[in-house]
Amino acid sequence: MVGRKFKYTTVSRDHRPQELASALDLLCMARLAFRVYHSSSDSIPLGATINARMFKPLFLDLGLMSTICGLNLLDYERAEDIMFVNSGAVCEQFIGQELLFSQSFYHEPELWYWNREKKGAAAELDYIASDGTQRIPVEI
Repeated sequence: MVGRKFKYTTVSRDHRPQELASALDLLCMARLAFRVYHSSSDSIPLGATINARMFKPLFLDLGLMSTICGLNLLDYERAEDIMFVNSGAVCEQFIGQELLFSQSFYHEPELWYWNREKKGAAAELDYIASDGTQRIPVEI
Protein backbone atom coordinates (compact mmCIF):
# COMPACT_ATOMS: atom_id res chain seq x y z
CA MET A 1 0.00 0.00 0.00
CA VAL A 2 3.04 2.28 -0.16
CA GLY A 3 2.22 5.40 -2.13
CA ARG A 4 -1.54 4.89 -2.10
CA LYS A 5 -4.20 6.39 0.11
CA PHE A 6 -4.61 4.04 3.06
CA LYS A 7 -7.99 2.38 3.53
CA TYR A 8 -8.45 -0.03 6.40
CA THR A 9 -10.94 -2.13 4.41
CA THR A 10 -8.22 -2.76 1.80
CA VAL A 11 -5.99 -4.28 4.49
CA SER A 12 -8.59 -6.61 5.98
CA ARG A 13 -12.34 -6.95 6.01
CA ASP A 14 -12.05 -9.39 8.93
CA HIS A 15 -10.78 -6.77 11.39
CA ARG A 16 -12.35 -3.58 12.63
CA PRO A 17 -10.69 -0.34 11.50
CA GLN A 18 -9.93 0.55 15.15
CA GLU A 19 -7.91 -2.67 15.57
CA LEU A 20 -5.94 -1.97 12.40
CA ALA A 21 -5.41 1.67 13.40
CA SER A 22 -4.00 0.54 16.76
CA ALA A 23 -1.63 -1.87 15.01
CA LEU A 24 -0.51 0.84 12.59
CA ASP A 25 -0.03 3.25 15.51
CA LEU A 26 2.35 0.75 17.11
CA LEU A 27 4.30 0.35 13.86
CA CYS A 28 4.57 4.14 13.57
CA MET A 29 5.68 4.54 17.19
CA ALA A 30 8.37 1.91 16.56
CA ARG A 31 9.30 3.88 13.40
CA LEU A 32 8.76 0.86 11.19
CA ALA A 33 6.11 2.79 9.27
CA PHE A 34 5.30 6.45 8.75
CA ARG A 35 2.05 8.19 7.93
CA VAL A 36 2.30 10.82 5.20
CA TYR A 37 -0.77 12.94 5.89
CA HIS A 38 -2.82 14.90 3.40
CA SER A 39 -2.32 18.64 3.73
CA SER A 40 -4.29 21.32 1.96
CA SER A 41 -0.89 23.08 1.68
CA ASP A 42 -2.51 26.50 1.92
CA SER A 43 0.00 27.84 4.40
CA ILE A 44 3.12 27.18 6.42
CA PRO A 45 3.45 25.12 8.55
CA LEU A 46 2.06 22.38 6.32
CA GLY A 47 1.16 20.27 9.35
CA ALA A 48 -1.38 22.86 10.47
CA THR A 49 -3.75 21.94 7.63
CA ILE A 50 -3.60 18.14 7.70
CA ASN A 51 -6.53 15.80 7.42
CA ALA A 52 -5.64 13.05 9.92
CA ARG A 53 -8.05 10.60 8.27
CA MET A 54 -6.28 10.79 4.90
CA PHE A 55 -2.75 9.41 4.73
CA LYS A 56 -0.38 7.26 2.71
CA PRO A 57 1.92 4.85 4.53
CA LEU A 58 5.67 4.62 4.04
CA PHE A 59 7.71 1.70 5.23
CA LEU A 60 10.95 2.01 7.18
CA ASP A 61 13.30 1.01 4.36
CA LEU A 62 13.19 0.27 0.65
CA GLY A 63 15.45 -2.78 0.97
CA LEU A 64 13.25 -4.29 3.68
CA MET A 65 10.11 -3.48 1.67
CA SER A 66 11.57 -5.29 -1.36
CA THR A 67 12.56 -8.30 0.76
CA ILE A 68 9.06 -8.55 2.24
CA CYS A 69 7.72 -8.52 -1.34
CA GLY A 70 10.07 -11.42 -2.13
CA LEU A 71 12.41 -9.37 -4.34
CA ASN A 72 16.13 -8.73 -4.21
CA LEU A 73 18.56 -6.54 -6.14
CA LEU A 74 19.20 -9.22 -8.76
CA ASP A 75 15.47 -9.47 -9.48
CA TYR A 76 15.39 -5.75 -10.25
CA GLU A 77 18.42 -6.01 -12.53
CA ARG A 78 17.16 -9.03 -14.49
CA ALA A 79 13.48 -8.41 -15.12
CA GLU A 80 11.97 -5.35 -16.71
CA ASP A 81 8.43 -6.45 -15.86
CA ILE A 82 9.21 -6.29 -12.11
CA MET A 83 10.17 -2.64 -12.42
CA PHE A 84 7.15 -1.97 -14.59
CA VAL A 85 4.73 -3.39 -12.02
CA ASN A 86 6.44 -2.06 -8.88
CA SER A 87 8.24 1.06 -10.04
CA GLY A 88 5.63 3.52 -8.75
CA ALA A 89 5.64 2.15 -5.22
CA VAL A 90 9.39 1.53 -5.20
CA CYS A 91 10.22 5.01 -6.43
CA GLU A 92 7.71 6.68 -4.12
CA GLN A 93 9.08 4.71 -1.15
CA PHE A 94 12.66 5.68 -2.03
CA ILE A 95 11.95 9.40 -2.46
CA GLY A 96 9.69 9.53 0.62
CA GLN A 97 12.31 7.76 2.73
CA GLU A 98 14.98 10.21 1.55
CA LEU A 99 12.76 13.24 2.23
CA LEU A 100 11.81 12.00 5.69
CA PHE A 101 15.35 11.37 6.82
CA SER A 102 17.10 14.26 5.10
CA GLN A 103 15.70 16.52 7.81
CA SER A 104 17.73 17.47 10.86
CA PHE A 105 18.10 14.54 13.25
CA TYR A 106 16.59 16.50 16.13
CA HIS A 107 13.31 17.10 14.27
CA GLU A 108 10.50 14.59 14.16
CA PRO A 109 10.40 13.27 10.56
CA GLU A 110 7.36 14.71 8.81
CA LEU A 111 6.14 14.74 5.25
CA TRP A 112 2.83 15.47 3.56
CA TYR A 113 1.05 14.92 0.28
CA TRP A 114 -1.64 16.90 -1.51
CA ASN A 115 -4.57 15.95 -3.66
CA ARG A 116 -7.51 17.90 -4.94
CA GLU A 117 -10.31 17.55 -2.43
CA LYS A 118 -13.18 17.98 -4.89
CA LYS A 119 -15.20 14.90 -5.68
CA GLY A 120 -14.09 13.17 -8.86
CA ALA A 121 -10.84 15.14 -9.09
CA ALA A 122 -7.66 13.20 -9.81
CA ALA A 123 -4.94 15.81 -9.24
CA GLU A 124 -2.26 14.79 -6.72
CA LEU A 125 1.25 15.70 -5.65
CA ASP A 126 3.13 12.75 -4.21
CA TYR A 127 4.81 14.85 -1.54
CA ILE A 128 4.87 18.39 -0.22
CA ALA A 129 7.84 19.46 1.85
CA SER A 130 8.76 22.82 3.29
CA ASP A 131 11.98 24.72 3.72
CA GLY A 132 11.39 27.74 5.91
CA THR A 133 8.48 29.58 4.28
CA GLN A 134 8.88 27.80 0.94
CA ARG A 135 6.58 24.95 -0.06
CA ILE A 136 8.30 22.35 -2.22
CA PRO A 137 6.06 20.14 -4.41
CA VAL A 138 7.49 16.73 -5.30
CA GLU A 139 5.96 14.61 -8.06
CA ILE A 140 7.43 11.16 -8.66
